[in-house]
Amino acid sequence: AVLNYFTSAPEKQIIDFYQEHFGESTSKERKRGRLTLTYQKEKQTMRVVVSQQNNKRQVDVIVEQIN
Repeated sequence: AVLNYFTSAPEKQIIDFYQEHFGESTSKERKRGRLTLTYQKEKQTMRVVVSQQNNKRQVDVIVEQIN
């Protein structure tokens, strides 16, 4: 499943939100201005990608089933 949205929230607030709801990320990587947070729970991996888009931030949430 993929969900994406735009927000005017600062990056730290986005990180804090996902940390509060999903715990500490299993990995954190910044490439070409994009921050990728990875969370793992049971048989699912969730990646949260945060990137700057003009005056807002785009957040892409990708949830994948682990076989």
